[in-house]
Order: sequence, then structure tokens, then C-alpha cells
Amino acid sequence: AVVSTQSTGTYLLLSWTLALAVQCKYHHTWSVELHPEADPHEVARHLDMDNLGGIGSIPHHYLFKHRSHPRYSDSHSHTVTSSVVKHRHVRHATQQKVLRRAKRDSSVFNREERSSEFNFNDKLFPKQWYLFDNYNNVTGAWRQGVTGRGIVVTILDDG
Repeated sequence: AVVSTQSTGTYLLLSWTLALAVQCKYHHTWSVELHPEADPHEVARHLDMDNLGGIGSIPHHYLFKHRSHPRYSDSHSHTVTSSVVKHRHVRHATQQKVLRRAKRDSSVFNREERSSEFNFNDKLFPKQWYLFDNYNNVTGAWRQGVTGRGIVVTILDDG
């Protein structure tokens, strides 16, 4: 859930609803966006946190670890998040969640049958299971006649 300084009641209800739907674990770290003039070490110290460093090359974004919060938790820590967001040098903060990754099962597709629906001169097409429905949903666009002619597309896969 995204932390904002808007209506706390709406945010709490949304977080609670999302937590029930997702059943995720929360981590004892927060991504924190600071005002450019802020010293991240001083802000972290003031919040009883440790600054673990910048987040990639994103300017003014840091990963803070709470010193006394449990490493993993079944629920979002609204108290900690609220105190972080209220700090005068903090623009935005989000408690980090543990993400579960699962390998997709490509065996559920009848590749030969599905690929015959499209007339591609590509012998490797039946092996490209990730192009079919429920994944990148490219086939839905193809069924509508969208070809992408003249368009260059790049897909960056982090897995």
C-alpha cells in the first residue's frame, strides 16, 4: 500500500483490505523519499532507524531499517509508517513487503494448438508460452488485428 498524507482512515481501510486479499509479510525496512536538503543519516537516527543507503540511482530515496521492529511481521506497522511520514524532511515512505516469486508453469498450454491460431513463420513460436493469454496478453491484441508494424518494443525481464 502507498503511504500518503491524505485521509488516514481511507488509507487504513485500503491497507487492511489489501492485506486481507494478499496475505503478505511485511519487512522491518521502509523506502523513504527525503527532501533534497535532508541528511539521510540524521533523519534515520531521529526516527530510531538505520540508513541502509540509497535506493539505486533514484535521487533522495533511501532504505531505512527500524531498529526495534521485528524483521518480519504479518501486519503493516501503521505506527512506524505514520511517524516516518510526519517527519519534516520526509516526502513519502512505504513499508517494504516480502515478495514471493513463483516460476510460471508453461506446461498448461497446448503450444502446437495455440500457435496454429496465428500464422507466424517462426518455428520457436510454440515455445514462447509467455506471449499467450494470462501472461503478457499479447495474443489478445493480435486477435484484434494489432500488428505493431513500425513500432519497436523492448521487454526487460528481471527474472
